[in-house]
Amino acid sequence: MPIEKDMLANYMNPVFIETGTYEGNTVQKAVELGFEIIYSIEVDPNLHVKATERFADVPSVRLLWGDTVDILPQILRELDQPATFWLDAHAISPQYVGNHPVPIMQELAMIAQHPIRTHSILIDDRRMLEPAWRIPETEVYNAIRRINPAYQISLGPGVIPDDVIIAHAA
Repeated sequence: MPIEKDMLANYMNPVFIETGTYEGNTVQKAVELGFEIIYSIEVDPNLHVKATERFADVPSVRLLWGDTVDILPQILRELDQPATFWLDAHAISPQYVGNHPVPIMQELAMIAQHPIRTHSILIDDRRMLEPAWRIPETEVYNAIRRINPAYQISLGPGVIPDDVIIAHAA
């Protein structure tokens, strides 16, 4: 589900990085908010093509096709300023799951390797962590704290109340 534009506006940085483009609605919100550079990674080739067509005339948008675990390191190697991460990559169809159907822990580990410790991190679908994906919520919080022990962690609305985990530097 795309993030609410008002909530995203609270965590602005020069760069926006999304895992899981889907229909591109969150990319559109990032464009409207004025992020300087917008990256979005999508594993489903059909969704990627549709988003590429939708944003063909928007120079700030960089749409990448592939598994987030393979593509995110490329973005992080080039990243030299704080980013806002919208982590929402997970399997939505059995046909296109990539090699990592729910890569949230790998994504957080990659962000932890990056030298900048003041990224804003928003993680969608908290409600799915333990029951569907078998990822203990405490492990997600521990991974966030490995990035920056001083992060303020809170919850925000998504599909249901408190469905988005938010980590940001004070």
